[in-house]
Amino acid sequence: MKSVSLQSLKCRFRNVLILLSVLLIHGGFMATGQVSTDSVLPGRFDSALVKFDTIPQLQNATWGFCAVDIATGTIWKQSHARTSLIPASTLKPITTAAALMLLGPDYRFKTVVQLSGTTEATGVHQGNLVICGSGDPTLGSDRFGGKTAIDSFFIAVLNELKSRGIQSISGRIIADAPDMGSQPVIPSWQFEDLGYYFGAAPSDINVFENSILFTFYPGKKPGDPAKLASTFPDAPYIAVINQVLTGPKGSGDRVQVTGVPWSNQRILTGSVPAGAKSLSVKGTLPDPPYQIAYMLHNFLAANGINVALPPTNSRLQEWSGEKDTLVSFPVYQYVSPPLKEIVYHINMRSVNLFAEALVGAIGDTLYRHGSTDAGLLGVESFLAGKRVNTAGIRLRDGSGLSRKNLLTTEFLATTLALCTREPWFNDFYSSFPVAGESGSVAGMFQKSPARGNLRAKSGTLEGVKGFCGYATNSGGRKIAYALIINNYTGSQYEVLREMEWLLTLLCASAN
Repeated sequence: MKSVSLQSLKCRFRNVLILLSVLLIHGGFMATGQVSTDSVLPGRFDSALVKFDTIPQLQNATWGFCAVDIATGTIWKQSHARTSLIPASTLKPITTAAALMLLGPDYRFKTVVQLSGTTEATGVHQGNLVICGSGDPTLGSDRFGGKTAIDSFFIAVLNELKSRGIQSISGRIIADAPDMGSQPVIPSWQFEDLGYYFGAAPSDINVFENSILFTFYPGKKPGDPAKLASTFPDAPYIAVINQVLTGPKGSGDRVQVTGVPWSNQRILTGSVPAGAKSLSVKGTLPDPPYQIAYMLHNFLAANGINVALPPTNSRLQEWSGEKDTLVSFPVYQYVSPPLKEIVYHINMRSVNLFAEALVGAIGDTLYRHGSTDAGLLGVESFLAGKRVNTAGIRLRDGSGLSRKNLLTTEFLATTLALCTREPWFNDFYSSFPVAGESGSVAGMFQKSPARGNLRAKSGTLEGVKGFCGYATNSGGRKIAYALIINNYTGSQYEVLREMEWLLTLLCASAN
């Protein structure tokens, strides 16, 4: 009989206890009777993966899973790994990896303030003040600890003008955003998403993540009108049609925001719960370049520098036939936080606007055109350099909001594995949420072998759920993985439970 050390027996017993505790807490396959107890022990991940195909929620679905051994670069486990799937936000790691490779982790967006014309000895500047953007998505964002506060930007501009003795401007404040193009959003984005903050269109000039906050006071009882108490930022040029009512207590946020870019109208419908003191909902700003010109116009006026003509942007100028032909010169340059910090928020908090801004920056850097189409060509060049299998891949945006995007889990897991060899990998890796601790998976994988051993970027659209990232299993194997499901039935909670269970087994596997 082969001898077994006491330490080995203790280790095996501990692993069994961990897995049994996960069974009791999470349910997963066992809750639906799909996997027997022996099949969830270490080394039995293969049978669990086969039986995953039989869960009720997947009977009318398409799905794929792929796990790549990082050390060898070879596929370790897979099922339907070459099926083309809508990735939702699991596309974001592809966008951020391409940006880190092509732009570098220390890349910064620049916003340049220029004066056109000349300044008279009397302090009157005969000309315009022009804000020239390069697609910085961080200006006015509250994610960077005050480094991107809009007031800091405005104060810096004010101080520069005063240092030059300027007391008034005869022309306008112009927000110059030349790469906005004729399509302000990605054409395949759904209309119903365009009013919400996550459907904010990218621009050469962005502010407050191109969102506007609507705050409501509910009425006394269900059915009463809900009062729109305030908006932030102040944008009186927007016509807000408030049809929001008061819903039952505990009913939560059921407000719908309808509106499209360049249309200065937002329609608010749905309900807010009775009994709440207030409730705030984020919608999209219709014209961020105009918004920042409007705000700077008012800020300068409040601080002693009058601007004679109303603010505008380059799009409105083009439509009206107006053009600034005066000689211009830079007076101030604002720089964003470094790319590695922006990447952190894209993957950790799934900020769509930031991801689309990176696509624009790639296009501008490689092809001198900051459009989505140009940027996606750059992403494809990054993938070509990785020599991954791109069969069945289709890219339509950088955030994953488009339902026309297609990825395979083999492509995604293989690309993630190859990223581990890059000098910027630590910045990339640290941007992924940690199971049981941070981001969208903070509440998942509690008391699980996956906690702290799994990094997971999630993706969610209606009927779409996915996870991708990195894991270390109980045998010490380092893995890049992707798991995506399309067109599942049942609730998202049910599907999440099954996915959580499969990824728990991935981390618990000992081989």
